[in-house]
Amino acid sequence: MKYFFLFLFLLAAVPARAQDCCRLEGVVRAASGAPIANADIMLAVPDSKDPRSGKTDGAGHYVFEGIKPGIRVEVRVVSDGRPVASSFTLVTSFVETLDIKALPVATTPGTLEDLDPQGGEAGEIRGTVRAADGAPVADAHVTIANTPVDVVTDSMGRYTFGLIRAKLTMTIQAAATGFDDSTQEVSVPASGAQDVDFTLAASTASINDTGLGLAAAVPDRVSLSLLRPAVESVPSLTPSDVFRAARLLPLAAVGLDESELYLHGNTPGETYQTLDGMPWYAFPRLAAGLTTPFTTASLQQTDLAGTPLDIEASARLGGLIRMSTVQPQSSRVSGIGAVGVFGPSGTVDVPLGHIGSAMIAGRQSWPSSLYSDVLDRFAGADTTYLRTRDVHYTGGTLATSPDIGFSSLNGRVEIAPAKDNRAYVSFFHSGDDGNFSKNVLPPAATTTIDVPDPLQLPADAVMQVGDVQSWTGRGLSAVWERRWAADVATTATVTRTRFTNARSQAYDLTSATAGDLSYVTGRGGSDALTESNRIEDTTVRLTATISAGFAHAIEAGIEHAAIDTSYESRNEALTGLVPLLTRTESGGITSGFAQDVWRPTSKLTLSPGVRITYAGLASAAYADPRVTAAYAAAPHVVFKGSWAIDHQAVNRLTREDQEHGDGVFWTLSDGTVVPVARSQEATLGTTVEVPGLLFDGHAYYRQLDHLSMFAPRLLPGTSLTAPSQAFYTGTGTALGIELLVQYMQARNTLWASYAGGRVEYDFPALQSGTFPASFDRTNQVKITDSARVVGPLTVSAVFMAASGQPFTSSSGAQQVWFPNGTLAYQSQFGDKNAERLPLYHQLDASAQVARHLGPATATVGVTVFNVYDRQNIASFDYEAAASTAIVSQTNLMRRAFDIFLRVGF
Repeated sequence: MKYFFLFLFLLAAVPARAQDCCRLEGVVRAASGAPIANADIMLAVPDSKDPRSGKTDGAGHYVFEGIKPGIRVEVRVVSDGRPVASSFTLVTSFVETLDIKALPVATTPGTLEDLDPQGGEAGEIRGTVRAADGAPVADAHVTIANTPVDVVTDSMGRYTFGLIRAKLTMTIQAAATGFDDSTQEVSVPASGAQDVDFTLAASTASINDTGLGLAAAVPDRVSLSLLRPAVESVPSLTPSDVFRAARLLPLAAVGLDESELYLHGNTPGETYQTLDGMPWYAFPRLAAGLTTPFTTASLQQTDLAGTPLDIEASARLGGLIRMSTVQPQSSRVSGIGAVGVFGPSGTVDVPLGHIGSAMIAGRQSWPSSLYSDVLDRFAGADTTYLRTRDVHYTGGTLATSPDIGFSSLNGRVEIAPAKDNRAYVSFFHSGDDGNFSKNVLPPAATTTIDVPDPLQLPADAVMQVGDVQSWTGRGLSAVWERRWAADVATTATVTRTRFTNARSQAYDLTSATAGDLSYVTGRGGSDALTESNRIEDTTVRLTATISAGFAHAIEAGIEHAAIDTSYESRNEALTGLVPLLTRTESGGITSGFAQDVWRPTSKLTLSPGVRITYAGLASAAYADPRVTAAYAAAPHVVFKGSWAIDHQAVNRLTREDQEHGDGVFWTLSDGTVVPVARSQEATLGTTVEVPGLLFDGHAYYRQLDHLSMFAPRLLPGTSLTAPSQAFYTGTGTALGIELLVQYMQARNTLWASYAGGRVEYDFPALQSGTFPASFDRTNQVKITDSARVVGPLTVSAVFMAASGQPFTSSSGAQQVWFPNGTLAYQSQFGDKNAERLPLYHQLDASAQVARHLGPATATVGVTVFNVYDRQNIASFDYEAAASTAIVSQTNLMRRAFDIFLRVGF
């Protein structure tokens, strides 16, 4: 019996011992055959959630005991924290041998996976890309050869690839528009960071080489930059018209005036504009509102930011447009000359030995009679302008007609006498005289209101509109840039600008049989208005950039601007021309600012900053804090956000004119009649940029306070006794979304953008309830396609569509009785901006052929503006003559042609 129980015991024990009977062992070797000592070994079996672990000995040997037979196991090898090999085997013997050989370790990357540290030793490759003068190069692309890795430098020229597997040898390249590429070979350290800086030489290619291009997006800025290749093929009236190209971007508004460029959600007065550091104070209707006020072919780069994220661009409520002229780098004389429908223009760049260069650019309209014919073509055959008419009103002549035309001259002289020193002087001088006088016929069927013995207009009555405008602008800037060390640079800037604008208008109702009807029809005169505005700005600024290691780049500075403004307007009353508003203000605006472009990690950039401003005329100090954040969530994908408060002490105010369209004038805030305006804005967006493709989108919200408006709503023939009572203060909100897609192939570039939003004002003393801003467009769509069709033939087309802008409509004429019993008539208006103009849309197309003639390039082309002759309405004019409501409209550009010749050399 005892042997039977012993047999049963042994029978039961055999399976247990069989389960634990097996051992797995082997040797781990490197690709060279050498044993890998002290490597981490992990054994993964099907029935266990937690793998067993061990280590190799000095000979690379490992062993695992107690493994079930008949199962498939995986052995993983980790050396120096990095997985180096893995292998599978089926356990069938009491002693199973599995030798493992690691794959060869890549010494140079060939794929994206080769860069992955996989938990092992890793180092960071980072650096700064600079120009030859030491200035950081933003939006430069830095790539790793044989991999898809492509990073973009931030606003301080910095880049980083993050952690990369140690001991790799890589070839990295830096490339930027306008510079020659630069290549370096680098070894990844086992830990820490290695700085690999680049200095890019200016490109030797001619600045006049035409080509298609994309906007540039700096990773840590909610902004876009336009370089010359991105604007070359956009249909325009002048070479490289950056104003027209900028309008294709979603953040730029589709305006009624081609000579003004401003950003969506802001008025032209809130958008800070500079030309080589010179503040630009925009006035409307320059060069008939069809072209830019200076030679844009002289521009090399234009930066547009929907919010003033640069601390230097504060002191305006929102938006930044920074224009920089050409910095000639060629060792030979180069330039571009053009002849088009508006006249000749040209730019010439001359090297000054080895120490500098000079650039001069100019435009000039054709003689007055020919220029008048050109403008008539753009106005259309259904509107006849009388461009030699003086501005007549009931009391006589308000202004004489000038020789209409425009001219502009701007230039830049740059000297770099020694390393790390650069100085340049820029200037511009522009002028424009226009005459937009015309006749308006009263409607054939008059609307008679129920009054005793209503007055009727004679059959030959005509409204003789007189409208003469004149604008001048000139400026000078001197800039000295000094790099004291690799991480310390200063810039000293002195600028002086002066802008003047004058306009005279009158609406004289006359009849060949009845004579002057301006009084007898109860109009109180010709509704004449003359105004002049001047603004002078002298700014001194000193800024410093200090890099505290790779993580911190501090920008700080001080600025003082001396502002002088004067505005004088007179309107017609029963007693003749009387003062409407006279306002002359002078004061200083002193600021100190600081901002840190901080990179706490390779993926995150934070830019906190503050600007402290003292407005002398308002006798008040203001703090403008701001912060910007950018996070690189994935390769080529950056999420951005910002928040900022801004105050503006020099403002472009609206002069409300419900009958004839609003006017504008610049004035300085005094803190009482005109308070210092304030804005608080937040944005959130993303940028996706890969070679040949750019997507940029963001949403914004702005709260506006202490806005001002001058609204003298006068009865016919009366004067304004207390001008300060015609100033109104209000608030506003602006919100919207802006999307851009740009796609570029070798022979084709496509831009498509959408902007949607709303800007509303609230001026309770002027009108109960909110109303949309006069420049508001709820939807804007812009598409452009440029392609090289056959050989040197390039064809481009631009289509823009936008919601109509708001306007205040008139419902007819109404009676007004004065205390002395006099009866007058005036236009009756509904709620402010309660109506909208019809949908705006327009198609422009251009074809051009470029030929290389030795060092020169000749381009011949034709452009058709407003291909299908859309009659887009700019504004309505309303006049009440007795019981008759006279309504006329001003149209924007009609169909017109431009044949041009451009020669680059």
